[in-house]
Amino acid sequence: MTTTTELEDRFAKFVEHHVLYGERLALDDLCKGRPDLAGPLGALVERYLALTHTLDGGPDERPASLPGAAPLPQFDGFQTIERIGAGGMGEVFKLRDLRLDRIVAGKVVRRDAAGWNNRLEAFLHEARALALFSDRRIVQVFEFRPDADPPVIIMELVDGFELGRIGPSLEYSQRARIMIEVCEAVQHAHALGLQHRDLKPSNIMLDAQLTPRILDFGLSAGDPSRGHLKGTLPYVAPEQLDRSQPIDERTDIYALGVIFYELLAGRAPFAGSDEALLASIRAGQPRLPVEIDPRVPEPLQAIALAAMEVDPARRYQSASDMAADLRRFLDGRPIAARPSLYATTLGSRVRPHVEQLGEWLRLRLIYPHEAERLRAAYRALEAREDDWIVESRTLS
Repeated sequence: MTTTTELEDRFAKFVEHHVLYGERLALDDLCKGRPDLAGPLGALVERYLALTHTLDGGPDERPASLPGAAPLPQFDGFQTIERIGAGGMGEVFKLRDLRLDRIVAGKVVRRDAAGWNNRLEAFLHEARALALFSDRRIVQVFEFRPDADPPVIIMELVDGFELGRIGPSLEYSQRARIMIEVCEAVQHAHALGLQHRDLKPSNIMLDAQLTPRILDFGLSAGDPSRGHLKGTLPYVAPEQLDRSQPIDERTDIYALGVIFYELLAGRAPFAGSDEALLASIRAGQPRLPVEIDPRVPEPLQAIALAAMEVDPARRYQSASDMAADLRRFLDGRPIAARPSLYATTLGSRVRPHVEQLGEWLRLRLIYPHEAERLRAAYRALEAREDDWIVESRTLS
């Protein structure tokens, strides 16, 4: 049973008992065997109780925390409304700014997270990185309180949905436009000397106007020798797995390609155990998106695959280059991308036919002149790839 299903089942048990008997089941009892569900289940229950309290005619106020639920942190000048997210390093809460009467987000470092000092340093780094930006597509930081308990970043609350949840329901032209915005925001970060290094759909929110907002710059850096073996599988680039290889802007380009692949195909290019994912990333042989969903426009497929090249030198060399190809697609013009996966996939599928020509001749299934015509056709396919390579170098 998945975590989501277990969470839903245990929440349904609480609601059923509350409706039938007017009593609240203890959170500790609900989370027996799954203490990791205490946080998200407590948040669901508190939302439910707040809603039923309001519907019953009571004042619009927050119910007391449930027994067993972690108390909500409090910050001077803000009212903590609810917890809205959590990760390995921190938690995010919805806050009301009592001075300016606005809703904001507060990101805190979890006290129970391993390596507190290192995580606090990364937290401070994220606050400083976000403070550099003045870009509507990158979440805005209002304030950082390192001396608060716990330390908190007060930032803009993005009211919307994660890209991975809403993206597959959009038109392909809309998906392309969203990726253009994401690429331009990433290019802005690169111009400031920062690479995000943890781009993934859950770090990109879409607001009501489908404008993307990039979150979580906790791993961002500019040093090419730092940041290896960090990030989120399967969005890490091959060079992030090899300490001898430098990390630069093209590492983010790879992640943009994976995100766009997932946006087109509805699934990530690689899956499986961590070991299987690492091997797949190094090999760089994903299925073509059009094999998963035949409706995927080939030019968009080519753009995603070109950004995901194993060799950084074969990828787009900047996020703005990728955005330019996406604009060519929207304008109905030919794109520049020609992923190497096309040649390797074609070669692997043609090779068995070429090898069978000798067997067909031996069995006299075909005549020698027919075999030669087939060989000539296959040679023409190989030459087409060679011609493209020459042409692309000329254009470059």
